[in-house]
Amino acid sequence: MSRRFRPTDAFVDESIRGHRYLMYPISAFVVICHRNHGITEFRARELCLSEIVGRLQRDAVPHLVLESRHDDREDHLTIPRVRRAEPPLVWEHRIGAEESLLWIADGITWAVGAGVAWRQVIDPILRDVIELRP
Repeated sequence: MSRRFRPTDAFVDESIRGHRYLMYPISAFVVICHRNHGITEFRARELCLSEIVGRLQRDAVPHLVLESRHDDREDHLTIPRVRRAEPPLVWEHRIGAEESLLWIADGITWAVGAGVAWRQVIDPILRDVIELRP
C-alpha cells in the first residue's frame, strides 16, 4: 500500500516502445527519448530523468519517486549530477508492485506509447509531451 504522500509528490515509471524510451511522472507530462543513432536504453533513461528532474525543480515539486529497476546505480549518479541545490528535491526508488501510485505513471506512459486511440483517452490529463532527439 502507498505511504502517505503530498499532492506535489512525483512518481515515475518508464515504457519502451521500439526505438522510443518513455518516462512519465504523475504530474501529467511525458518525456520521450528517441533512441536513434546508437542511443542505448541507459542513455535514454539518463536524458529523460535529467529533463524530469529539471522540470520538477522548476515547478518546486519536493519529492520524486521512481520505480526501481533492481539496479538503480545509474540513477544514483544522474540525479545528483543534474539536481540543483534549490529548490530541494528528495528522491527515492520503490518497487512498483509495492507502490500502487506508480501504476498510474505506468498506465500513462503505456497509453502514450500505445498509439493514437489511447493517446486521445489520456490527452485531457497531459500537461505536456517533451520529445528528446539526441
